[in-house]
Amino acid sequence: MDAGSWTQVTARLDTPALTADLPGHGRSAIPPNPAAGQAQEERAGQRATVGQARAEQAAPGSTASRARAEQASPRVTAGRPRAGRVGARALDPSALERWMAELLGPVTTRPVLVAHSFACGPALRYAVAHPGAISRLVLVAPAFLQNPASRLLRSWAAVPLLRHLPAARLARTLGVPEGSTADLARPGRARAVVAALRAAHAQRDELRRLLERVDVPVEIVVGSADPLTTAVDVPVTTIDGAGHYPQLTHPTELATHLEAKVGSR
Repeated sequence: MDAGSWTQVTARLDTPALTADLPGHGRSAIPPNPAAGQAQEERAGQRATVGQARAEQAAPGSTASRARAEQASPRVTAGRPRAGRVGARALDPSALERWMAELLGPVTTRPVLVAHSFACGPALRYAVAHPGAISRLVLVAPAFLQNPASRLLRSWAAVPLLRHLPAARLARTLGVPEGSTADLARPGRARAVVAALRAAHAQRDELRRLLERVDVPVEIVVGSADPLTTAVDVPVTTIDGAGHYPQLTHPTELATHLEAKVGSR
Protein backbone atom coordinates (compact mmCIF):
# COMPACT_ATOMS: atom_id res chain seq x y z
CA MET A 1 0.00 0.00 0.00
CA ASP A 2 3.04 2.24 0.48
CA ALA A 3 5.17 2.08 -2.66
CA GLY A 4 8.21 3.43 -0.82
CA SER A 5 8.46 0.31 1.34
CA TRP A 6 9.08 -1.79 -1.80
CA THR A 7 12.17 0.14 -2.92
CA GLN A 8 14.62 -2.49 -1.71
CA VAL A 9 12.69 -5.27 -3.42
CA THR A 10 12.25 -3.58 -6.78
CA ALA A 11 15.92 -2.56 -6.82
CA ARG A 12 16.81 -6.26 -6.75
CA LEU A 13 14.48 -7.23 -9.61
CA ASP A 14 15.70 -7.63 -13.18
CA THR A 15 12.09 -7.31 -14.33
CA PRO A 16 10.53 -3.82 -14.68
CA ALA A 17 8.09 -3.11 -11.86
CA LEU A 18 5.34 -0.61 -11.20
CA THR A 19 4.72 0.25 -7.54
CA ALA A 20 1.82 2.42 -6.47
CA ASP A 21 0.40 3.82 -3.24
CA LEU A 22 -3.05 2.52 -2.39
CA PRO A 23 -5.31 5.60 -2.09
CA GLY A 24 -5.06 7.00 1.42
CA HIS A 25 -1.66 5.43 2.13
CA GLY A 26 1.99 6.14 1.50
CA ARG A 27 2.43 9.54 -0.17
CA SER A 28 -1.35 9.94 -0.42
CA ALA A 29 -1.87 9.70 3.36
CA ILE A 30 -1.67 13.45 3.89
CA PRO A 31 -5.17 14.90 4.45
CA PRO A 32 -6.37 17.98 2.53
CA ASN A 33 -6.08 19.98 5.77
CA PRO A 34 -3.10 18.60 7.76
CA ALA A 35 -3.76 20.90 10.72
CA ALA A 36 -7.33 19.65 11.01
CA GLY A 37 -6.22 16.05 10.79
CA GLN A 38 -3.66 16.55 13.53
CA ALA A 39 -6.23 18.26 15.75
CA GLN A 40 -8.58 15.29 15.35
CA GLU A 41 -5.83 12.89 16.36
CA GLU A 42 -4.90 14.99 19.39
CA ARG A 43 -8.55 14.96 20.53
CA ALA A 44 -8.59 11.19 20.14
CA GLY A 45 -5.48 11.03 22.29
CA GLN A 46 -7.19 12.95 25.07
CA ARG A 47 -10.02 10.41 25.05
CA ALA A 48 -7.72 7.39 25.06
CA THR A 49 -7.57 5.52 28.35
CA VAL A 50 -4.93 2.97 27.41
CA GLY A 51 -1.20 3.52 27.74
CA GLN A 52 1.72 2.87 25.42
CA ALA A 53 2.71 -0.26 27.28
CA ARG A 54 -0.67 -1.85 26.55
CA ALA A 55 -0.36 -0.91 22.88
CA GLU A 56 3.02 -2.61 22.70
CA GLN A 57 1.64 -5.79 24.25
CA ALA A 58 -1.32 -5.92 21.88
CA ALA A 59 0.55 -5.34 18.63
CA PRO A 60 2.73 -8.48 18.14
CA GLY A 61 1.16 -10.62 15.46
CA SER A 62 -0.97 -7.71 14.27
CA THR A 63 -1.80 -7.20 10.65
CA ALA A 64 -1.06 -3.48 10.29
CA SER A 65 -1.19 -2.76 6.62
CA ARG A 66 1.82 -1.46 4.96
CA ALA A 67 2.31 -1.72 1.22
CA ARG A 68 1.47 -3.15 -2.16
CA ALA A 69 3.26 -3.47 -5.51
CA GLU A 70 2.46 -4.76 -8.96
CA GLN A 71 4.80 -6.28 -11.55
CA ALA A 72 3.89 -4.44 -14.74
CA SER A 73 4.97 -3.01 -18.10
CA PRO A 74 7.92 -0.56 -18.07
CA ARG A 75 5.76 1.85 -20.10
CA VAL A 76 3.37 2.36 -17.18
CA THR A 77 3.95 4.96 -14.47
CA ALA A 78 1.90 5.51 -11.34
CA GLY A 79 0.79 8.99 -10.39
CA ARG A 80 0.31 10.15 -6.84
CA PRO A 81 -3.30 9.56 -5.70
CA ARG A 82 -5.17 12.73 -4.86
CA ALA A 83 -5.16 13.75 -1.20
CA GLY A 84 -8.91 14.26 -1.36
CA ARG A 85 -9.39 10.51 -1.68
CA VAL A 86 -8.15 9.86 1.83
CA GLY A 87 -10.82 8.56 4.19
CA ALA A 88 -13.61 6.00 4.26
CA ARG A 89 -14.40 6.38 0.55
CA ALA A 90 -10.78 5.56 -0.34
CA LEU A 91 -11.20 2.20 1.43
CA ASP A 92 -14.52 1.33 -0.19
CA PRO A 93 -14.08 -1.95 -2.14
CA SER A 94 -15.84 -0.63 -5.24
CA ALA A 95 -13.73 2.53 -5.24
CA LEU A 96 -10.54 0.49 -4.90
CA GLU A 97 -11.65 -1.81 -7.72
CA ARG A 98 -12.16 1.18 -10.00
CA TRP A 99 -8.79 2.61 -8.98
CA MET A 100 -7.01 -0.65 -9.80
CA ALA A 101 -8.75 -0.90 -13.15
CA GLU A 102 -7.61 2.64 -13.98
CA LEU A 103 -4.07 1.92 -12.82
CA LEU A 104 -3.64 -1.28 -14.82
CA GLY A 105 -5.77 -0.24 -17.79
CA PRO A 106 -2.79 0.96 -19.91
CA VAL A 107 -0.82 -2.27 -19.34
CA THR A 108 -0.54 -4.22 -22.60
CA THR A 109 1.02 -7.34 -21.10
CA ARG A 110 -0.32 -9.82 -18.54
CA PRO A 111 1.77 -8.89 -15.48
CA VAL A 112 2.28 -10.68 -12.19
CA LEU A 113 0.20 -8.79 -9.64
CA VAL A 114 1.78 -8.61 -6.18
CA ALA A 115 -0.06 -7.25 -3.14
CA HIS A 116 0.72 -6.99 0.56
CA SER A 117 -1.48 -7.17 3.67
CA PHE A 118 -4.67 -5.07 3.34
CA ALA A 119 -3.94 -4.48 -0.36
CA CYS A 120 -4.38 -8.21 -0.99
CA GLY A 121 -8.13 -7.57 -0.88
CA PRO A 122 -8.28 -5.10 -3.80
CA ALA A 123 -5.80 -7.25 -5.75
CA LEU A 124 -7.90 -10.38 -5.21
CA ARG A 125 -11.08 -8.61 -6.27
CA TYR A 126 -9.34 -7.36 -9.41
CA ALA A 127 -8.10 -10.87 -10.24
CA VAL A 128 -11.60 -12.31 -9.86
CA ALA A 129 -13.15 -9.56 -12.03
CA HIS A 130 -10.37 -9.45 -14.66
CA PRO A 131 -8.78 -12.91 -14.87
CA GLY A 132 -7.48 -12.29 -18.37
CA ALA A 133 -5.60 -9.14 -17.38
CA ILE A 134 -2.92 -10.75 -15.20
CA SER A 135 -0.83 -13.91 -15.41
CA ARG A 136 -0.46 -14.63 -11.71
CA LEU A 137 -1.43 -13.25 -8.30
CA VAL A 138 1.06 -13.21 -5.42
CA LEU A 139 -0.35 -12.33 -2.00
CA VAL A 140 2.31 -11.31 0.52
CA ALA A 141 1.19 -11.60 4.15
CA PRO A 142 -2.53 -11.49 3.28
CA ALA A 143 -4.22 -9.97 6.31
CA PHE A 144 -7.48 -11.85 5.79
CA LEU A 145 -5.74 -15.21 6.27
CA GLN A 146 -3.66 -14.27 9.33
CA ASN A 147 -4.33 -13.36 12.93
CA PRO A 148 -6.50 -10.23 13.00
CA ALA A 149 -5.20 -7.03 14.50
CA SER A 150 -6.00 -6.62 18.17
CA ARG A 151 -9.17 -4.81 19.22
CA LEU A 152 -6.98 -1.97 20.52
CA LEU A 153 -5.20 -1.44 17.20
CA ARG A 154 -8.57 -1.44 15.44
CA SER A 155 -9.87 1.34 17.71
CA TRP A 156 -9.45 5.05 17.03
CA ALA A 157 -7.63 5.28 20.36
CA ALA A 158 -4.67 3.66 18.59
CA VAL A 159 -4.16 6.68 16.30
CA PRO A 160 -2.31 8.91 18.80
CA LEU A 161 -0.48 5.89 20.20
CA LEU A 162 0.91 5.02 16.76
CA ARG A 163 1.90 8.63 16.19
CA HIS A 164 3.66 9.20 19.50
CA LEU A 165 5.16 5.85 20.46
CA PRO A 166 8.98 6.20 20.39
CA ALA A 167 10.39 5.09 17.04
CA ALA A 168 12.53 2.28 18.45
CA ARG A 169 9.65 0.82 20.48
CA LEU A 170 7.21 1.13 17.57
CA ALA A 171 9.65 -0.63 15.24
CA ARG A 172 10.04 -3.51 17.71
CA THR A 173 6.28 -3.70 18.14
CA LEU A 174 5.61 -3.88 14.40
CA GLY A 175 8.65 -6.03 13.59
CA VAL A 176 10.16 -3.62 11.07
CA PRO A 177 13.46 -1.68 10.77
CA GLU A 178 13.47 1.40 12.98
CA GLY A 179 13.82 3.88 10.12
CA SER A 180 10.65 2.65 8.43
CA THR A 181 8.20 3.99 11.04
CA ALA A 182 8.82 7.72 10.63
CA ASP A 183 5.87 8.25 8.28
CA LEU A 184 3.41 7.29 11.04
CA ALA A 185 4.16 10.67 12.65
CA ARG A 186 2.84 12.53 9.60
CA PRO A 187 -0.66 13.99 9.91
CA GLY A 188 -3.20 11.51 8.61
CA ARG A 189 -0.91 8.50 8.28
CA ALA A 190 -1.70 6.77 11.58
CA ARG A 191 -5.42 7.37 11.07
CA ALA A 192 -5.21 5.82 7.59
CA VAL A 193 -3.50 2.73 9.02
CA VAL A 194 -6.18 2.26 11.69
CA ALA A 195 -8.91 2.76 9.09
CA ALA A 196 -7.30 0.06 6.95
CA LEU A 197 -7.13 -2.31 9.92
CA ARG A 198 -10.83 -1.79 10.62
CA ALA A 199 -11.76 -2.34 6.98
CA ALA A 200 -9.55 -5.42 6.70
CA HIS A 201 -11.22 -6.99 9.73
CA ALA A 202 -14.69 -6.45 8.28
CA GLN A 203 -13.76 -8.09 4.96
CA ARG A 204 -12.05 -11.26 6.18
CA ASP A 205 -14.86 -13.75 5.45
CA GLU A 206 -15.72 -12.23 2.07
CA LEU A 207 -12.10 -12.37 0.87
CA ARG A 208 -11.69 -15.98 1.96
CA ARG A 209 -14.67 -16.89 -0.21
CA LEU A 210 -13.25 -14.91 -3.14
CA LEU A 211 -9.96 -16.79 -2.89
CA GLU A 212 -11.85 -19.98 -3.73
CA ARG A 213 -13.28 -18.40 -6.89
CA VAL A 214 -10.22 -16.82 -8.49
CA ASP A 215 -9.29 -18.34 -11.87
CA VAL A 216 -5.66 -17.21 -12.15
CA PRO A 217 -2.71 -18.96 -10.47
CA VAL A 218 -2.32 -17.74 -6.90
CA GLU A 219 0.58 -18.06 -4.51
CA ILE A 220 0.97 -16.80 -0.97
CA VAL A 221 4.18 -15.61 0.70
CA VAL A 222 4.39 -15.21 4.47
CA GLY A 223 7.06 -14.80 7.12
CA SER A 224 7.68 -17.60 9.59
CA ALA A 225 6.91 -15.19 12.45
CA ASP A 226 3.49 -14.28 10.98
CA PRO A 227 2.05 -17.48 9.48
CA LEU A 228 -1.37 -18.17 8.03
CA THR A 229 -4.07 -19.12 10.52
CA THR A 230 -6.44 -20.46 7.85
CA ALA A 231 -5.84 -23.48 5.62
CA VAL A 232 -5.69 -22.67 1.90
CA ASP A 233 -5.60 -24.72 -1.28
CA VAL A 234 -2.85 -22.68 -2.98
CA PRO A 235 0.95 -22.85 -2.73
CA VAL A 236 2.41 -21.11 0.30
CA THR A 237 6.05 -20.01 0.59
CA THR A 238 7.46 -19.16 4.02
CA ILE A 239 10.42 -16.80 4.42
CA ASP A 240 12.33 -17.89 7.50
CA GLY A 241 12.73 -15.19 10.14
CA ALA A 242 10.39 -12.70 8.46
CA GLY A 243 7.28 -11.22 10.02
CA HIS A 244 4.45 -9.24 8.42
CA TYR A 245 6.75 -7.03 6.35
CA PRO A 246 9.19 -9.23 4.41
CA GLN A 247 9.68 -6.47 1.85
CA LEU A 248 11.34 -4.43 4.60
CA THR A 249 13.17 -7.09 6.59
CA HIS A 250 14.00 -9.71 3.91
CA PRO A 251 13.99 -7.88 0.56
CA THR A 252 16.55 -10.14 -1.09
CA GLU A 253 14.64 -13.34 -0.32
CA LEU A 254 11.35 -11.82 -1.44
CA ALA A 255 12.82 -10.37 -4.63
CA THR A 256 14.40 -13.70 -5.53
CA HIS A 257 11.06 -15.43 -5.11
CA LEU A 258 9.15 -12.83 -7.15
CA GLU A 259 11.71 -12.93 -9.95
CA ALA A 260 11.22 -16.68 -10.21
CA LYS A 261 7.45 -16.21 -10.43
CA VAL A 262 7.77 -13.64 -13.21
CA GLY A 263 10.04 -15.99 -15.13
CA SER A 264 7.57 -18.86 -14.82
CA ARG A 265 4.44 -17.01 -16.00
